[in-house]
Amino acid sequence: GHDHEHGHDHEHGHTHDHGHTNDHAHDHGHGHAHEHGHDAFESFVVDLPEIDDAARLSQAVAEAVAAHALLRVKGFAAVAGRPMRLVLQAVGPRIETHYDRPFAGEPRQTRLVVIGLAGLDRAAITAALMRGVGAAALV
Repeated sequence: GHDHEHGHDHEHGHTHDHGHTNDHAHDHGHGHAHEHGHDAFESFVVDLPEIDDAARLSQAVAEAVAAHALLRVKGFAAVAGRPMRLVLQAVGPRIETHYDRPFAGEPRQTRLVVIGLAGLDRAAITAALMRGVGAAALV
């Protein structure tokens, strides 16, 4: 005969004292002033004319990002001889560009939004980006 004694004495030590007396350890000092708000960042718009060459603009953006530790540069450009807008987005050192749509009666201009930490040297960054315009702007 199979005496299946599966030991059904459910004594799994069900004494749930997990020390619930230290509930007061959970107020972790609510004075953490680590929320820097939006004042730690700054963004401004650089309006440029039509550019000569997309690669040249990308290079200028890359140099501006490196020189000024910019977080992001995004915007679009009018490239000479191209009917389409060039969309540019730089996140750190990586720059992506693609043509998205024709300028439908809009002014053919270049507009870049620069985002960085507060205290950006706007004049220097604008000058750096201007180098991406090419000869067309040096009238």
